[in-house]
Amino acid sequence: MTKSWDASAPSVHESVLTTPIIEVWDEVLCLPVIGTVDGARTAEMMQGLLESIVRQQARYAIVDLTGVRVVDTSTADHLIQLFQAARVLGVEGVLCGIRPAVAQTIVGLGLDLGAVKTMRTLRDALKWCIRARAESGAESDANVPSAGAPRRGSRS
Repeated sequence: MTKSWDASAPSVHESVLTTPIIEVWDEVLCLPVIGTVDGARTAEMMQGLLESIVRQQARYAIVDLTGVRVVDTSTADHLIQLFQAARVLGVEGVLCGIRPAVAQTIVGLGLDLGAVKTMRTLRDALKWCIRARAESGAESDANVPSAGAPRRGSRS
């Protein structure tokens, strides 16, 4: 039995290279985007990022557009949908590295970025995620008794 190979179909390796998703900190993923972004690529980005969020139990996802010079209207809309889908999974999205032309497209379309945290650089976005993670961890840890401590209202 021989297997056929379709040279036009993207391989797993190409998919990983076009949409690398990197865990840059505990519970923080980053999707650096470089080059041309079209509808097919944004769909691939969404699928890859959402799968990684679930697999790695991320709480924050950074999409870095530093390497993107221009986006069209469809692509900008897909990016907003990507952040909405991540929010449904309980993940805080951060968009960074937005170039002036991309910002003009987003504003010109009237797209609502209200639910998306935007930062100037990847460094700023990562710092924000680490800080937010520490603050939310401190809040949730304050309500969880340590292993040896009695719970409130319990008798020891």
